[in-house]
Amino acid sequence: MQLSFSHTPEPTICGMNIFEFTPTKMTELFGEPAEVELADNPMFEEGVNTFYYNSPQVSFYFHVNKLVTISVMDPEFMLFERKIFSLREQEIIQLFAENGYANYELDADWGEKQLIFEEAGVTVFFDNQLVSEIFIDV
Repeated sequence: MQLSFSHTPEPTICGMNIFEFTPTKMTELFGEPAEVELADNPMFEEGVNTFYYNSPQVSFYFHVNKLVTISVMDPEFMLFERKIFSLREQEIIQLFAENGYANYELDADWGEKQLIFEEAGVTVFFDNQLVSEIFIDV
C-alpha cells in the first residue's frame, strides 16, 4: 500500500479521514502492527498506545482511540502528491509554500534540524540534509 497524506479537501491518510482513524481501522488498512507499546504519558490521564509498522515504516500514536500523531520514516511516503524523503530543506520549504503553508520555524535544539509547519501540523526532520522522518499532528 502506498502511504500518503493529504490536507485537501480534508486531512487524510491513505484516503481515510484522519479524524475517523481508529486502531481498528488502522489494522484493517495495514494489518497487525509489528509492535504495540503502551506508554504512560503525564500529559494524558491514560497512556498513549503506539502501533509500530515495519512496512510501511510508520507509527501511529493513539490516546485511547483518538489518533494524535503519525510518525513516518517510509521512503515511499507521499505528501502533496510527491515523494518527499529525497528532498532537501529548500525543496521542502518550497513544496509547503506551493500548498499554502509558507510559514515555518527552524529548530535544531535536539541536535537534528527540524522544519515545523505549525499550520499544517507537520514537522520534518533532516539527517545529512535529507528528510529522515515526518511527524503529522492530528
